[in-house]
Amino acid sequence: MTDPITPVGTGGSGLSVDELCFPCKLLGKESHGRSPFICRNGLSPMKTKSNTVGARLRVVLGPGAAVGPGQAAMLEEIRDTGSTAAAGRRMNMSYKQAWYLVKSINNCFGKPLVVMHKGGRSGGSAVLTPLGEEVLMRYRRMEKLTAKAIDGEIKALKTALNEKSGR
Repeated sequence: MTDPITPVGTGGSGLSVDELCFPCKLLGKESHGRSPFICRNGLSPMKTKSNTVGARLRVVLGPGAAVGPGQAAMLEEIRDTGSTAAAGRRMNMSYKQAWYLVKSINNCFGKPLVVMHKGGRSGGSAVLTPLGEEVLMRYRRMEKLTAKAIDGEIKALKTALNEKSGR
């Protein structure tokens, strides 16, 4: 069995050459046969907005169903802006990428987390459903619990890093 953190043949990217990068999966692209970080389709995985120290929680609920920092951020942005397009702009995504991310979030659960209303002259809107609010609230609570649980280990790793680098 290979190490799940650094699979063999991935160059440390965590993804195999045969896997699609996240944006290509969302856009329904076919296999591009290259590293997901050198995507022929001109797309790149979302970049983190901060360099904060700590863990990034991804909760896998079943095959094809997971909640992570990107999904939670999208739910928060939709809650705050009332718009998929505005949420996407805040996350440096195109409307199409944002729409596909919302679609994938909704497909993870039996009921939608976001309800989108088509635009017109006044533009469209998006709103979190009660389930969307609950999923976001529970995910953020799990993040806080995780951070608290691993705080001592993070401090120990930072100390070891500082000792190694002579800081």
